[in-house]
Amino acid sequence: MFILLVSLTMWSCGGRSSDAPPVPPPDADVVARVNGVALHTIDAELLRRQHDRSVRDPPAGGEIPQPVVDTLIRDELRAQEAIARSLDRDPKYQAELREKEAVFAAWRRESLGDLLIAEQTAKGGEITEDDARAYFRDHQAELATETHVLQILMRDRASIDAVEASLKSGRSFEDVAAEHFAVPPTSTKKPWDLGYLRWAQMPEPWKPIIGTVSVGGTSGVIESGGRYWILSVVDRRTDPSVDFDRARPDVMHALEVERRSRAVATVDDELGQKAQIERVK
Repeated sequence: MFILLVSLTMWSCGGRSSDAPPVPPPDADVVARVNGVALHTIDAELLRRQHDRSVRDPPAGGEIPQPVVDTLIRDELRAQEAIARSLDRDPKYQAELREKEAVFAAWRRESLGDLLIAEQTAKGGEITEDDARAYFRDHQAELATETHVLQILMRDRASIDAVEASLKSGRSFEDVAAEHFAVPPTSTKKPWDLGYLRWAQMPEPWKPIIGTVSVGGTSGVIESGGRYWILSVVDRRTDPSVDFDRARPDVMHALEVERRSRAVATVDDELGQKAQIERVK
């Protein structure tokens, strides 16, 4: 019942993460009221799933078993009495509550941010046949090329700088990469070897760089979103049979990515310019 307690504490006791409360379920979804606090079908279903792991997706509109409602009422009574006795000030409870609120706040920020970006992306309009064919003409060579790539990926600058220093000292890419992966002795697949990748399969930050790396060569550090790569190009090959129809899925994907990237840049730039931000730490 901890999730229910978190919900009640946040929305009934003033600990909201937003000035706007969530849209309440309709009265038809109320299964009980305890001292004026409404308990809803979703609360009962959550409790039901917690106690019966075999219940995953009960049929919509299905009747909630009475024992589940009774347990929900009991737990709500206990929670209200605990708050009345100021037991919600317990340090362990408060620490766990802050953690749960942080998880909720992170979900809220990410979900609302996704909705905002989707709305901004939609303003770019539909991708037309002319857009797709123009993109293919401009990128036909890249779309027909497959590149055999090795990668070393790090999550912090210090680590990738150490990797780069090792490579510059003359050590092989394979040896340096092997230090950062746990490869079973019997394994024939090297996790740093990505095999042949089409241009459309590559992360966007790679695309301006990968074509400049010669076969047998190694890139510098590529940085994006807290990730740091160094790439090695083993081989390149061209598929001359790639035409617009074959490349269409890759073209459409690339255009969608470009459109979303423009939306992200627009939103973040506009919000950053008008926001008042105080960095405390």
